[in-house]
Amino acid sequence: MRLMALQMRNFRNFERVELACGPRLNIFVGDNGQGKTNILESIYVLAQLRSFRGVGHAELTRWGADVVSMKGLVEHPTHGEGLTLETAWDRQRRLLKVKGHEARRLVDYLGHLSALVFFPDSPQIVKGPPQERRRLVDRALVSLQPMYLSLLLRYQMVLKQRNRLLKGPKPDRPSLDAWNAKFVELGATVVRARARYILRLNHRLARLGELKLGDPAALCVLYQPALGQPGKAPSAASEGDEWANGADLAHRLSEGIAMVERDELRVRGSLVG
Repeated sequence: MRLMALQMRNFRNFERVELACGPRLNIFVGDNGQGKTNILESIYVLAQLRSFRGVGHAELTRWGADVVSMKGLVEHPTHGEGLTLETAWDRQRRLLKVKGHEARRLVDYLGHLSALVFFPDSPQIVKGPPQERRRLVDRALVSLQPMYLSLLLRYQMVLKQRNRLLKGPKPDRPSLDAWNAKFVELGATVVRARARYILRLNHRLARLGELKLGDPAALCVLYQPALGQPGKAPSAASEGDEWANGADLAHRLSEGIAMVERDELRVRGSLVG
């Protein structure tokens, strides 16, 4: 898929912009502060509905404007060259459209245009905390499988409720057991989805390693979720197969919760997942 054309209104410092994108490399040239990065940001927002700068819609809205709108024409492998994506928002609501029809759910919009950004803060994916890496994998999964977003939101809701219960002075045992059961069910599904994506990514990396470095094993990603024995490191790349295909993920997650329960009650938060 590729972006063929972009229209935006009242985004950042731009009142109105219309761009035609070339089929290969597109380079934006301009003075400092003229808005080159803002154009890249608008493409990312059109695709992902969020800024890679970590700001909200208010900061993306041109000073003095009430409504922001963006529209992209996309060449899509299943929809041909006629796929349009539109997003607009004001202070009250956000509107999403796909091919001129309103998309009432995020899963109906996301996945039609993929966008990946690399900028000075990107090395935090490697050097930063693990949630940055999980977030990267989750965004990739949503682009490939929009329904994954629904699963992820349910998992995050359960995690939030479980943390809220753990923050109490003395969590109610039946309530904690109920949230643990739901956490295990959804958590195992999320871990399996992430692991299968990593396996898929490693197949691509093996081809790239063979082509560029002459060694298919030169590039790989290891996935080690916080399950099982704390601090246990993966012994081989085959660990990913275990997470992706193992039938005992829920059992291992349950064991992990039991092992750290005393610590979770002490720190009043989840340590597994």
